[in-house]
Amino acid sequence: MNTKYQNIKNILKSNTNENSENIQKSNEEIQKLVKDLNLRERDIKRFFTLEEKEKEFYMCETINGYNDEDFRKDILGNLILNPKYGTLDMTSNENALKIVSSGEHIVSHSFGGLTIEENLVILTRKINEVKLAIPLYELGKQEREELSKDYGINPEDFLKDFNCGIIKDKYNLILEKDCNGDIKYINVGVVRISSQEDTASSSSTLIEETLIEETLIEETLQEDTTSSSTQEHIVLSSNTCMERNYSRLGLGCLMMVGSMMCPKFVILSKLLSSAGFGLVAFELFYTK
Repeated sequence: MNTKYQNIKNILKSNTNENSENIQKSNEEIQKLVKDLNLRERDIKRFFTLEEKEKEFYMCETINGYNDEDFRKDILGNLILNPKYGTLDMTSNENALKIVSSGEHIVSHSFGGLTIEENLVILTRKINEVKLAIPLYELGKQEREELSKDYGINPEDFLKDFNCGIIKDKYNLILEKDCNGDIKYINVGVVRISSQEDTASSSSTLIEETLIEETLIEETLQEDTTSSSTQEHIVLSSNTCMERNYSRLGLGCLMMVGSMMCPKFVILSKLLSSAGFGLVAFELFYTK
């Protein structure tokens, strides 16, 4: 554990509900501790992993009337959704975007802060985007309240909207109450889009999977070429599949017209399948 960063985190989390004077004192104390960090180069690791953000999420304050697995309060007291849902496919709904959570560096990464758990707090993504690289410990009570009012969601106000039955229209969210009577998020009709942090942290895994896939395809094609020189395997893209369907329809019509006009012609359709690849062959035979 990095105790210097952890001390800064403890002070920041303890002063969120204090009055203006106490917050100012805490901010000054944090700024002194930050100077002692001797920040130099930026950390190579830029984004927090999903696991790190989820772990921090479960350390956030719970809210009465909300399911603890789905909803918590961010560092400023705003309603946030579990980071595991990523970025909601609701970019046109500003209200819904205020609930999306993000990993926030306490000591800004651009200033040299490390991307470690001790330097992580969960913050509403909308506020994180608006405040840019300004650290939370440089914001006074009034600035924090204004950010929350404009770009955050008060849990009590959201609960009132839920009880009034306007959540779907106002936030484009699907919610219900669980067996305990707490509000639970229903992931229906929502596409999970990996956030920039998730994409960066999983890029190496995706590259490895892609290489393995390409190797398997290459080996399969080599084996198929060796085992059968007369059989051709074609990997069809979605566009090719569509073209093939149109071709089948055209050939079907041709088959019907041909059989009506000339009974001596017989059209035979064969469906060949091997190693997961499809090939449709149509042969025209003349019978005497």
